[in-house]
Amino acid sequence: LFASHVIGGDISVIGLGSNQFKIKANIYRDDINGQVGMPANLTVGVYEKGTNNLVTTVNVPRINLSIVALGDLCYVPDPNSIKIEEGIFESASFFLPNYVSGYYVHTQIYARNTLAINVNTGTAGMSFYCEIPNPVMGLNSNPQFTNYPADAYFCLSSSKVFNFEVVDPDGDSLVYSLVTPLNSSGTNNGTVAGAGAYPYYPEVPWNTGSGFNLSNIVGGAIPMSINATTGDITAAPSLQGVFTFAVRVEEFRNGVKIGETRRDDELSHSPRL
Repeated sequence: LFASHVIGGDISVIGLGSNQFKIKANIYRDDINGQVGMPANLTVGVYEKGTNNLVTTVNVPRINLSIVALGDLCYVPDPNSIKIEEGIFESASFFLPNYVSGYYVHTQIYARNTLAINVNTGTAGMSFYCEIPNPVMGLNSNPQFTNYPADAYFCLSSSKVFNFEVVDPDGDSLVYSLVTPLNSSGTNNGTVAGAGAYPYYPEVPWNTGSGFNLSNIVGGAIPMSINATTGDITAAPSLQGVFTFAVRVEEFRNGVKIGETRRDDELSHSPRL
């Protein structure tokens, strides 16, 4: 009943000034194998970092639904086999009080697409997560993932480089890293308070029996890696299949980390390369 076959997405906060914010989310689902349609609304929670106390719940309605344009000069996927649906969600403005430790923002969808071979998705959902600083520091927005890359696919046993386009509205310094994707807390859709220490939500288990882990995300002779400065991702899997991974974008101002956004995603290889 919960199998929406979501393959990825991200959530972020946009600063509007005077402690006013809005939330934006990009959600992607497998339009071929998905059993449940894209949700019309997301229920998003804003929590205090350090205490995990819920500050406010925000309704984030879907404002656009479309099919992602995929393919480049090397490879154009068969739309009868690979079709990605993109839902864009955006909230009305809401108020957040000053809080010295800042906040994290969360929603979750159950369940993940089960096609990935590098993680165990049998009981895995997906958490969408970001962090923002104390509003007292002034106007600030999270790094924003923009256009979904048309060439976001892997080349079998051949090195491939691609990039998720990210901009920072405030000109802060960005640092990219690959991280373990976040699981949902239980099987309910919506928002659930985090527990314990950062990143507060459980991680999706890697398929370690097949040798996959954070240091070996897709296998192959060239380990999947990301340039910390440019965000360029390089990978060359030796196996045919679908792979799940996550990109963390941390923002720094005057050498101090002030926030982060995560993009969770699932990519397959090109059968032509």
